[in-house]
Formats: sequence, C-alpha cells, structure tokens
Amino acid sequence: MLRISALGLAFYGFYSIVVGLENFFTGTELDWWASLLVILAGTVVLLSAACVRVSIMPGGLALAVGGLLGLQSVSLHNDSHLYGQGPCCFPSSSVWGSLPSW
Repeated sequence: MLRISALGLAFYGFYSIVVGLENFFTGTELDWWASLLVILAGTVVLLSAACVRVSIMPGGLALAVGGLLGLQSVSLHNDSHLYGQGPCCFPSSSVWGSLPSW
C-alpha cells in the first residue's frame, strides 16, 4: 500500500509541475506567481514521495501534507480567475466594508 501511495504522490507532483509549466509559459488566465507556486508545491510533493517510500527522512509524510496543502491553497486562488467565483467560505468585500474599525 505504501508503494501505491508513493506512486500516487509522485504522479500528482509530476502532473502539478507540468501544469504549472504550461500555465507559466502560455500565460493563460493565471498569475505568473501562482504558476511558480504550483511548480514549487508540485516539486515538494514529488520529492516527498521519494522520502515517504524510502523512509530516509522522518518528516517525509509531513512534507507531503505540506506540499498538498500548498497545492490546495493555490487551487483556491486559481478558481476565482478561472471560474469567476471565490471560495464559499469567505464573505464578500461589502461585508468587510460594513464592519466598524477599531
């Protein structure tokens, strides 16, 4: 089971790097820094797959979770550019404007 999960991490990391490179060089609808973050987080996930599989580093699983959370945060940012809507858990800016300033 560890082999399959490490392969899944490696494939997802490689996929994220390829998609980030494509978005970076074609410049379609996304910010350049978001593409670089996707490439960086994909690299972290790809390297952590090797650490999880070989168990050379005790924090390999934590590194994998950190890379996956990085990819998720960039995905939330990219949704507003690709689909024109933000995440549902954040209120709109008009709500923040009506709050009293302390």
